[in-house]
Amino acid sequence: MEITAIVNGNNDFSISELDFIRKLIENMDKHNQVEILKLIYESNHKCINENKYGIHINMTELSNDIIEKINKNIKYVNIQENEINNIEHKKEKYISTYFST
Repeated sequence: MEITAIVNGNNDFSISELDFIRKLIENMDKHNQVEILKLIYESNHKCINENKYGIHINMTELSNDIIEKINKNIKYVNIQENEINNIEHKKEKYISTYFST
């Protein structure tokens, strides 16, 4: 998913902040990207442009509220991924400690 950031007065976020959010979204798994796309579509589907190369979103047309929801979603996903990684690490440690031959 490609996200375009162009200067506009619909939100209070700078271009660098929107670009940072864009990079975070582009590095997410497809499932998580789809969840963010649903958030955007429910609020402002006019800023979404789809063609054969993918879906493009003009983030400057999004309201502050939607960008805050996107940020919360990104934080939630990061927390969940960290928790899963910690659990996997503990699991591997237990396996190597108690079940190694």
